[in-house]
This record gives sequence, structure tokens and C-alpha cells, in this order.
Amino acid sequence: MTLVLTILASLLPTALLMWFFYRSDLFPEPPRMLFRTFGLGVLATIPAVALESLASSVFAPLGNPARSLLEAFVTAALVEESLKLLVLRGYSFRKASFDEPMDGIQYGVASALGFATLENVLYVVEGGLGVAVMRGLLSVPGHASWGAMLGFFAGRGVLSGRKARWSLAGLALAVLFHGLYDFPVMLAFQGDKAYSSPGTQALMFLLLLAVSVAGWVIVARTVARTRRRQKDRVPSGETPAAEPVTRTLYRGSMRGSPVGSWVLVIIGALVGIGGGLMTAGLLIAFATGQVDDPASTAIGGVIAGILPLAAGILMYTLGMRGVRRNRAPTPQLPETASI
Repeated sequence: MTLVLTILASLLPTALLMWFFYRSDLFPEPPRMLFRTFGLGVLATIPAVALESLASSVFAPLGNPARSLLEAFVTAALVEESLKLLVLRGYSFRKASFDEPMDGIQYGVASALGFATLENVLYVVEGGLGVAVMRGLLSVPGHASWGAMLGFFAGRGVLSGRKARWSLAGLALAVLFHGLYDFPVMLAFQGDKAYSSPGTQALMFLLLLAVSVAGWVIVARTVARTRRRQKDRVPSGETPAAEPVTRTLYRGSMRGSPVGSWVLVIIGALVGIGGGLMTAGLLIAFATGQVDDPASTAIGGVIAGILPLAAGILMYTLGMRGVRRNRAPTPQLPETASI
């Protein structure tokens, strides 16, 4: 009986969050599509385990806080959010039911909660009801908020015809918040004793809590703003239709907001600088003969240095292009767009 109650406790946050986001949509998505996206999110945990195990083995020789930082942002955040994005771009956003910005939030949350639910059940079965409460209040809602960010921006890109830039913006934002959430946990609660003092743990918990609250503030404002735009398309006193718009309506009409472009510019610059410094440091270490295991160090350098450097340059370049485009006059909507 205890096991059953524990599993139910681990599933309750998912059910409440799915209901909350579903009710926030004036034009709800077909439940079968949400459940399929949720199921694909569950299946995404399989490649995630393999990829995270590989990345962890590469970062294992490093000391803290570098190891915890890379584990949080690369092993956990980048791998998991990339797989959620693959679910959205590979399945959900290809369906006819996806036709407005709120849909991106709905499917992003469904994919994220599918991933988080299986993870949550495994942790809770091992840790008990106490873990269920903590994860129900922080971890599962965290996954939902990151999925909402990812889905909103990636969906915006599909609807506006600028898939790469907006998808990268959503991925960067989700990875940033996911990594900032995981880093305190990995450093102070799962790391070595040097960073496990009560003072350090209290400070890291406050950081974790601040990141969670900030993420939910962003998501709540995004949902509220998107819902207002839905209401603006519904004449007063009328009932919303099941399919409010066609994708044609959003082609070129979402160019006015530079938020996604500036997200790419800022995060791209930070990631590029970090990758460049890591690459430079490893090159100096090789040049001065301070490397004990050249093969492992080279692999780690590619993952932690060269790849972030290349990704940062790409994000920065795409972001700056978006900033310049946003300064141009917004094209008029085609007269044939239907509502």
C-alpha cells in the first residue's frame, strides 16, 4: 500500500500541471495529441540515460565546481532539453492541430512532463514520500516551466517561418534555467564534502528556489499574454471555435518582438566566451605538458570547449541577424489569412 501511495504521490504533480496548462488554453488541443506528446516525452528518457552516462564518464575526472557545472548544463540540461525539442519538432509541431503560439506551450509542457514523470517515479520509489513532496514542489514544476519556454519559442519559430533561430532561443533559455536549477543540487547536495557544509547548502537552496520562482514568473506572464491575444481574436460574447486560426496568420506577423533574438545574442556570447576560455586553457595545458590523460582530456575539450564555442558563435550570429531583421518594418498580414 505504501508503494502505491508513493507512486500516486509522484504522479499527482503531473496531473495537476497538465490540467492547469490545458485549462489556460482558450482553444484546447486534442487530448490524444497531448497524450502522444507526453508518451514520446517518456520514451525520450531512454536515449537520455545513454547520452548522460556517456557525458558523465567524460566529466568524472574533473573536480568541483567544474564537474558539477558541466554535469548540470551539459549532461542534464542540454541533453534533456534537446530531446524534448526533438519530440516537438519531430512530431507535435508537424500536426495540423498545432496552429498558434499557445499550442507550443501546451505541447512543450506535455513533452517535458512526460520526461519528468518517469524520472520522478524512479526517484520517489527509491526515496519515499519526502522525496515526492520536494520533487512535486520543485523539480516537476521546473520541468514544466522549462518545457513551456522551449515550446513557446520553438513553436513561434515554426509559425513564423524562422525555425532555427527561435528553436535555438527556446533551447538556450530552457538549458539556462535547467542548468541553474541542477547546479546547486549537484554541487552542494550530490558533490564532495568540501561543498556540503550547511551554509553552502542553504545558499545553494536559495539559488535553486530563486531560479524556480523566476522561471515560473516568466512562464506565467507568457501564458497570460498569449491568452490575452487569444481573447482578442474572439468577438465579445461568442464562444471560441475549436480551430481559431491557420498558420498563415503568423507568417511574418511575429517579427516585431526582439526577445528571442536578444536571448540568442546574450546566451550565445556567454556560451562562446566560456567555450573559448575552456579551449584556450586546454591548449595551454597541452602545450606546457600538464595533461596526464591526453585522450580523455581531448574528448572533454571537444565537449566542453570546442562545441560550446561553435554553438555560441552560431547562436550569436543568428541572434544578431534576428535583431537586424526586427528593426525592419513588419510586413503586412496576407488578406487571405483566416481566423
